[in-house]
Amino acid sequence: SSDLHALKLSPDNIPALQGAAQIEYDQGDPEGIPVLEHLLRLHPNDLTSHGMLAVLEYQQGNCSAAVAHFERAASLFESRVPALHAYGTCLVKLKQLDTAADVFKKSLALNPEDKRERQVLASVQLMSHQPEQAIATLYPLLSNMPDASSLELASAAYEEAHDTDKAVEALRQAILLEPKNVNLYVNFAALSATHQSFQVGINVVNDGINLQPKAAPLYFARGVLYVQLAEY
Repeated sequence: SSDLHALKLSPDNIPALQGAAQIEYDQGDPEGIPVLEHLLRLHPNDLTSHGMLAVLEYQQGNCSAAVAHFERAASLFESRVPALHAYGTCLVKLKQLDTAADVFKKSLALNPEDKRERQVLASVQLMSHQPEQAIATLYPLLSNMPDASSLELASAAYEEAHDTDKAVEALRQAILLEPKNVNLYVNFAALSATHQSFQVGINVVNDGINLQPKAAPLYFARGVLYVQLAEY
């Protein structure tokens, strides 16, 4: 293209660099990365180049490189959910969970009605040991007609916030909604074991086995609980 021709003639030609970078960016081509790095050497504060570089590095799975550019280009992404998701996902991978929670808060603010957004933010808050914030985030999903996945998350948050009664209640509700979901029984067994309520756990796991007689994780969970009771 004419941009690439101009680059051969003058490697620091900024409009040509920008044109070439745009073509490679639009194609998701990693060849755009060195072009954008070159542009940033000439123009270190060019937000568009930082933004494009962030996305290309993210697409290549280079999260530590991407995050530095996402930070610089933050103002460009304030209202763009896919970019916020990419930035937040990279922060989670790098275990920068508090910052990730802040980024996912922004994407939830753009889509407050989106259940998935709310669950993702709550999960990240839970990972960063902010169970009270996770419960607050989930609250709109729990107040009327909650679904099993929200209740399962809420149960984990209540448990981490040392509110065992609410943790148990949320899981029981989830099991009523999705009686064939093996994970819910396994979580219930783990909760029962933590709080030494082994027989309660066995009773609930038995309900699960009645519905899913071939589910190996349920037999394993029941075995673990029987060991705790010394019922060899």
